[in-house]
Amino acid sequence: WVTPEMANVPRVWSLVLTVYLALSLFFFLASCVQLWITSSSEITKLRSKIILLGAAISASIPLSETVMNTVLQKHLVPSFNYYLPFLVIFPTFVGYSIVKHNLFDIDAIIKRTYGYIVTTGSVGGGYALFIFLTNLAFEKFGFTKSPILHFIFILGVVFFFNPIRNQIQRLIDRTFYRLEYDYREAIQRISDSLRSLLNFDEIGRRIIDIASSTLFMEWGCILIENANEKSYLPIAWIEKRDPLGHPIPLSLSKEFIREDDPLIQRIARRKKEVTVYDIQEDPFFFESREVYLERFLNLDAVLIVPIIYEERLTGLIVLGGKKSGKFYRQEDINLLRILANQGAIAIENARLHQARIEVLEQSRKELERLNKAKSRALDHLSHELRTPLSVVQGITRLIKQKTQSQTPPLIKEEIYNSLEKNLNRIFEIQQETEQIIRTYEKLEKKNNSKTIGRDYSISIEMIELYPFIEHIVKRIKEEAQHRDVQISLEGDKTLALSMDSKILEEILIGLIKNGVENTPDEGMIKVILDRKEQWIQIKVMDFGIGITKENQGHLFDGLFHTLDTELYSSKKPYDFGAGGKGLDLLRFKTYAQRYGFEISVGSERCRYLPTDRDLCPGRISKCPHCKNTGDCYRSGGSTFCLSFRVR
Repeated sequence: WVTPEMANVPRVWSLVLTVYLALSLFFFLASCVQLWITSSSEITKLRSKIILLGAAISASIPLSETVMNTVLQKHLVPSFNYYLPFLVIFPTFVGYSIVKHNLFDIDAIIKRTYGYIVTTGSVGGGYALFIFLTNLAFEKFGFTKSPILHFIFILGVVFFFNPIRNQIQRLIDRTFYRLEYDYREAIQRISDSLRSLLNFDEIGRRIIDIASSTLFMEWGCILIENANEKSYLPIAWIEKRDPLGHPIPLSLSKEFIREDDPLIQRIARRKKEVTVYDIQEDPFFFESREVYLERFLNLDAVLIVPIIYEERLTGLIVLGGKKSGKFYRQEDINLLRILANQGAIAIENARLHQARIEVLEQSRKELERLNKAKSRALDHLSHELRTPLSVVQGITRLIKQKTQSQTPPLIKEEIYNSLEKNLNRIFEIQQETEQIIRTYEKLEKKNNSKTIGRDYSISIEMIELYPFIEHIVKRIKEEAQHRDVQISLEGDKTLALSMDSKILEEILIGLIKNGVENTPDEGMIKVILDRKEQWIQIKVMDFGIGITKENQGHLFDGLFHTLDTELYSSKKPYDFGAGGKGLDLLRFKTYAQRYGFEISVGSERCRYLPTDRDLCPGRISKCPHCKNTGDCYRSGGSTFCLSFRVR
């Protein structure tokens, strides 16, 4: 039936419209054929076949009539509009394909359709309003009949069409789709959130939080590969809730999926997202469809996005349906792919970090084992030395008595004095070594039993530091009065510390003695009291020969000295270069670990004596390199610092 208005349409326009519709239909069907043949997606192929089938069925009636009319030259059936079945059947098949198979694109199509329809209507309404206003304002001048007016409106549309359409599109998104996230902002958020995480649980929580806050799904979880158990374990999830807001218990927290699970193997081969509709429609999953659907049902999932690193499946993002009831759009899928890619890198970084920690922990245990073996060896050596040393000492005394009773003595007394002196030194080493070993054993026992600080053999008291150290300095000056070394005390006179006075006295005497023995005559030692925020510091600063960088790292190892034995073997305490066995500093370090303070050292070797074999004359005025004491003070020195944390 043709209306009079349609009959009055020029034939050329009718022909143009017909050709336009025919070409549109042709290109649409041709694109379906091309996708059917070349597409790698089974869903796309299936969708194309449905559309082509609908086109074939709907076009069969008018084509049959045309063929019969052409061949038989007459109408065999009563004439009616044979194009009506095409206009009904073909759109029906297209709609079925969209609803049944086009799961990710339909929202985008509708969204753009709404946007363009509303924008076109706005442009049309704007054009009508523009014509009305110009007629109302410029009708007397005849300006409204000029083509320039239409040209001006077209330019305005060109400049403002996209901004207007974007604003309208945002309004449609908020109204119909509840789109609450900016795509670029979400991508930036993903990148910023995951790049610095090194803990699996934190990575899982961050991924699920981003997905939840962006896509508003009912529930979801993150599974990652556990290579040891050959399974995928949940590390983070969102609990489902009933209509009253109460959490619904999920068995997923206790459930895991094996690597040999059929669905896992399929996803590992496919390496792309899988929906419950893919399981139902895609031939790729036809082989064990019921098994796959059962797994989806157990997981309460509608979408699973694989986390792939270097072609290997390292985890899964399992998502339930959206709270809005709508399915995931292509934009959502793209966002989840980016989230999965960033998550894969973060998980791999966490694995490498965990592997490094495990290697370090293994190394630490090995060092502990070797340290215990060393302690046992030293302990055994200490016990083994004690008895033969006592025997040698006793025999030496007997020989001395017998030989000295002869007239004249068979052996000079100086030889026995030297022998006894060296035996006594060995006894001292044995006793101090045993003391250090016992201290370490006590410390290890306290670390294992978590009872550090409960040592009833020490007596904690409040110590006024300045007078306490002043007394120690006076005592050392008396013992080292044969040395020409200045020892001064300076700093805050009000500082007080809660500490065992005997231990603190032992440490300070040892550090100051060490400074005196490494400072030449005419030199100086400073003891400085200071407080920095929550720390009280006691510094023992000498301006002596200093310690080489090679030796600084071994100062607290014990049984370590910076001078060769023959260079200090005949020296007395407080003599310059008297040296030592290194046990004092080891004992002080043990005290620090045991009682919760810190001991550190900073040293600069005298630039005129770069190695331990370079000897200082022992008096500044005899040094060929220094013209005065200031030159010596600036050439090197050491500072030991005790730091006590106070509240």
